[in-house]
Amino acid sequence: FDLDLTRDVLLLTFSKVINASTLNLQQFVLQGTFNATNLRNSYTLTAGAFSLNYSTQVTVYLEHSDLNEIKRLNNLATSVSNTFLTITSAAARDMNANKVVALVNAATALQVTLFTADTIPPQLVAFSLDMNFGTMVMDFSETVRTSTFNASALTLQSTSSTGLATEQVTFNY
Repeated sequence: FDLDLTRDVLLLTFSKVINASTLNLQQFVLQGTFNATNLRNSYTLTAGAFSLNYSTQVTVYLEHSDLNEIKRLNNLATSVSNTFLTITSAAARDMNANKVVALVNAATALQVTLFTADTIPPQLVAFSLDMNFGTMVMDFSETVRTSTFNASALTLQSTSSTGLATEQVTFNY
């Protein structure tokens, strides 16, 4: 399998032609090690769109909620070395309705073949400021690591123009 976190795509390759309408993404688990004993480093997919072609390859377009959870986990899907997949036999069927062979944790978990890291920086999409409580809530386009947040790089200004602001506040955190 291949995982591209820039394009939000999981490419699955099977040994036989798969009836894509039988694909059950809730039976797919991404895990950070071959033998995932720590559930904090694994994630079960919940949803996604996928190609309905009858082929040995199925392209899964990962849901935003799944991507956010995957990116939130420190030791999962950050490189080839911590990207493994397990599936149950209920994950898919071939064109003769035969169940797929399970990929079992610590026995047959499959390591990613081609891994592409997320190279698109998150964007601030909205924020709210509460002067009574002295709090600001920021909404980003994807999960961000709070440890990388630099409040001193944050500036509030009274206008949205690209010219000079009449008033601005820079935070020293």
